[in-house]
Amino acid sequence: MANYTNLTGAAEDLDELIDVLEADMKKGGFENDDVIWLIEVWTKVTILAGLTDTLKAYWAMKRTPSRIVGKRSLVLLHALEDYSKALEHSSTKSGDFFHRANDAMLNFVWDYRQHISGKVETEFVHRIQVFMALSTDKLMQQELTKMEQSL
Repeated sequence: MANYTNLTGAAEDLDELIDVLEADMKKGGFENDDVIWLIEVWTKVTILAGLTDTLKAYWAMKRTPSRIVGKRSLVLLHALEDYSKALEHSSTKSGDFFHRANDAMLNFVWDYRQHISGKVETEFVHRIQVFMALSTDKLMQQELTKMEQSL
């Protein structure tokens, strides 16, 4: 596996992830495509930041998310923004900010799973399983963000 560490790329992808999350919040909700894209881009951000992608299995779990005050998407947004600022102002991996953002993302996905059922949930789980089967190299070859698509 290649070394994909690129903090500038991680920060750029994270900024787009934040923009898309805000747009989804404004439209009033999330669908499978939205959540799958968030997971894929977040995973790429972690790899570009020099962190591990071994969290893939957690996305498919149907767990009860931790309790929060307020909207989960807003908690996620703030955690991602804080991590983005930390990445931009540091050459380190900004561990505490990463862990908070990662926990917020996991809880967001788990909360989403609590609110879907039937065909929607079956499709979501299938797409997560396909994602989990991707090697890191295959994931990193996917053009998920506008920046990657313009290169």
